[in-house]
Amino acid sequence: MDPVTNWLAKFVPDNVAPNVLTFAGFIAMAQAWWLCDQYSEVQPRLAATASVLSIITFWMLDRVDGKHARRLMNDTPLGELFKYVTQVLGTNFLVVVLCRLLLEVDDLDKMWYCVQTMQLIMLYKHWCAFERQSGITYVLIGPGELITIATVLLSVRAVVGIEPIFWWYDYTWGLACSVASERFGLDPNSYVATMNPARAAFLSVYYITIARIGTSMKKEHSLSRKALVSIMILRGVSAWVRLDLLVGAKIMRKDVILDGLFYSMVISDLIVAKMAGRQLHYYVVLMATTVVVPHLQFLILCFVTFYYIAIFADLMNHMNMPLLQACKNVYCDGIYDLCHVGHKNLFRHALTYGNRLFVGVIGDEDANNYKRPPVMSAAEREAEVSNCKCVSKVIRNAPCFGLTEEFIRKHQIHVVAFGQEYLDRYPNPDDDPYYKVPRKNGIAIPMPRTQSLSTSDLIRRIQNEDVILEKKSAT
Repeated sequence: MDPVTNWLAKFVPDNVAPNVLTFAGFIAMAQAWWLCDQYSEVQPRLAATASVLSIITFWMLDRVDGKHARRLMNDTPLGELFKYVTQVLGTNFLVVVLCRLLLEVDDLDKMWYCVQTMQLIMLYKHWCAFERQSGITYVLIGPGELITIATVLLSVRAVVGIEPIFWWYDYTWGLACSVASERFGLDPNSYVATMNPARAAFLSVYYITIARIGTSMKKEHSLSRKALVSIMILRGVSAWVRLDLLVGAKIMRKDVILDGLFYSMVISDLIVAKMAGRQLHYYVVLMATTVVVPHLQFLILCFVTFYYIAIFADLMNHMNMPLLQACKNVYCDGIYDLCHVGHKNLFRHALTYGNRLFVGVIGDEDANNYKRPPVMSAAEREAEVSNCKCVSKVIRNAPCFGLTEEFIRKHQIHVVAFGQEYLDRYPNPDDDPYYKVPRKNGIAIPMPRTQSLSTSDLIRRIQNEDVILEKKSAT
């Protein structure tokens, strides 16, 4: 599908942020769930057709957004996290839709088991990625793979029917439960005798996941391991209380989605912990302790909403990066010796052309070759610039004699702010030895110079002050 998605990505306007496509895909998946929930009984064919189209939209946008981000040089950690989060959240709706369209499952208990099973599988995969501190590779369980599997199963169902899909159960859990019921004379309505494929899959994945996480031996992940095991035990107790202990506490439609969203929140914090190099947040454990009692849908919804707003608001503020707008990185460079108000005016003015400001600080060797040796060392100049409010990132040892296309692509630079004096000195971009490439690419913007103050003026003042002090001390 890469040729198709590459072709589609060309038609996305540059002012559309990649995360907008990601969010639109998530909305399409939620819409598929809503259509199935509201119209599957009244207009089954119409609901199925519209849901399939929404799922395809989700799948296509999930692929196009990454290509669009790379084309705009907007592939950022914030966008990567947002993509992971929407995939984890969207999987809840996807599983419910597939249960209705593919398996014709309307039993809320079975649907709940299916959603929980999928979330546990994703928790298992993300824990493995967290443990080895690497990216996650979906094998048969990602949103795209689920859609592919659903397409294959729908084709199989059309040819041979739905029965082969359940053969695995008949010869595993089904056979074991049947033998146990006959051998021990269990009640036909007992827990074991009434075992079904959805519950069997949930129990299998639940015990495998909790065993895998609980037996992890890495000391640096001990807090996260204990937190996840505690959360899984609490969620298991909640399921046992609702499904087996309290006869009147039946599964509701809201429980199917919201219980899945709670696990999605846990997985999301595990992703954040991996990317930030921290442990699982204790707030997530506290949230799990308060939703053990059945049917606390409103509380779960409040927790999930609060968590995602807090996480993304904090990241957007810390990284100075918008979530649903195209990010534009502005670059300016210089020696910045004795960094003064003129430099800071330049930073402030340059930032008005984008969202983030990258400042390249020229190293000592190039600075010595450019003009007089700087008073401050490169490390001191970098530290001074990095503490300026407008600066998002400092690029060390920035090139002094000409920006290259490779440098611009590497640092995802969209706008280059340069001094007006270079434009006056070199009206023809081909003659400019410093900003030739960005000027020819049309991304260079001249900045006015602060005439009242310069580093050379400061040095002369200091030298004159030294002379005056020497004269006073002599007299």
